[in-house]
Amino acid sequence: MRIFILFLYIFSYFNLLFSWERYYGREDCERGFMIKKTRDNNFIICGGRDMNVQQTSYIYLIKTDYSGNIIWERFNGDIKNYGTAFDFTKDDGLIIAGYGYINGFQKAVLARTDMEGQRLWEKFIGGDSQSNYGKSAFETDDDGFVLFCQLNNVPNIIKTDSLGNILWQKTYNQDYFFENAIKVDDRSYIICGMSYNSSSEDDVMLMKVDAEGYVIWEETYTAELDQKGFCLFKTSDNKIMVVGSNNKNSSIDDYYILKTDESGNKIWDRTWGGNDIDVLTSIKEMQDATFAITGFTKSSGAGLNDMYIARIDSAGNTLWEATYGRSMQEKGLWLEISDSNEIFAVGYTTSYGNGANDIYLVKVEENGFKYDSRIPPKKEMHLTTYPNPASNYLQISFFLEKKSFIGLSIYDILGRKIAELENGIRKQGRNFVNWNFKRDFPSLKNGIYYCRLIINKDYSRTIPITIIK
Repeated sequence: MRIFILFLYIFSYFNLLFSWERYYGREDCERGFMIKKTRDNNFIICGGRDMNVQQTSYIYLIKTDYSGNIIWERFNGDIKNYGTAFDFTKDDGLIIAGYGYINGFQKAVLARTDMEGQRLWEKFIGGDSQSNYGKSAFETDDDGFVLFCQLNNVPNIIKTDSLGNILWQKTYNQDYFFENAIKVDDRSYIICGMSYNSSSEDDVMLMKVDAEGYVIWEETYTAELDQKGFCLFKTSDNKIMVVGSNNKNSSIDDYYILKTDESGNKIWDRTWGGNDIDVLTSIKEMQDATFAITGFTKSSGAGLNDMYIARIDSAGNTLWEATYGRSMQEKGLWLEISDSNEIFAVGYTTSYGNGANDIYLVKVEENGFKYDSRIPPKKEMHLTTYPNPASNYLQISFFLEKKSFIGLSIYDILGRKIAELENGIRKQGRNFVNWNFKRDFPSLKNGIYYCRLIINKDYSRTIPITIIK
């Protein structure tokens, strides 16, 4: 009876942690800019689709289920436009911010859809320039909308009625550049972005405004290096977290995080990265008051750029970090946390899919593992362990289509590597690796661990194992 209960627990735990990657697109160029979970426990992805043959683009909306299967997809717009951010309305529709083109000039876009993603209306805002962008949009308590945007490279906040007609418009410091805004409550918003300083470099900027657009407070965070803030999040303990990049020189960026109190007073900041471009684009809080972050890296990974996902604690310390992608480009632009505390990160890929770019969606469970791929080897790896549960030793078996470079490691439940069993060339066919953990790791505690196999840095498979001494 005890063995049966243990087996049932392991089976349920494995299903809970199962994760995947998906791509969406056709023969054109698609990018996903934002993902949010819906009230019915599904997800909406907002992005853009470039029709290269027709020289037009559309706001591209996808609704998926928890497994990444498409429920519906919509292409909204009559001209070349993109949806870069959105929020839900009271009736479960969408209010979308973005940009589009009319007669060769770039305009900020504000668009409204119903709950099925069908367009109700769209507005194009801004003069004849190439520097008009919609950055964030929200519904207001009077059923109107507020748009945070750059018009001719000057930051603006625009209030509209329920049909998108402008009621008022306010401009702000022309040295500022708005990137992202969050709704604090029905009466205030916080905006992050950049401030151009006297040395012609960027500083991170934060500003809080009330419902009428009047500034409550604003702060810039001056540093020796060129810093950018791309996304912000208000934590459960009323702190503000901003993620972005810190420019070492003209060609190298590092990951950057800033934490402030609710009035914008700096608590700490952190910079880290490799020898090339490393950028953070989104942050969300997880259920245990740690944080998931995403972005992209050229310093590590398998391709030109790889999607970067990491988990940090409230002091900015890295709990784990991982890259996702293959030989070309994968970028993470936004993430969401599911009700089960899993991470859904969206962006775009040039390694997978049908067109120049496809929307790239990765689901990883809270310790960072991604268990399967839509693009596996022609034959399964057939990664198995025996016995499982194990009390003294473990025999790990896997199949290789051809002679390959493999990595085989054991991780604990927090995603920390505790043993590297193999890191070298293995023969074609069935291979075996024996791990005598009772002899080599006498202090290893009982519990669930993970065995991860990587082949030629292209494919990976992870399975749970249980240690009971």
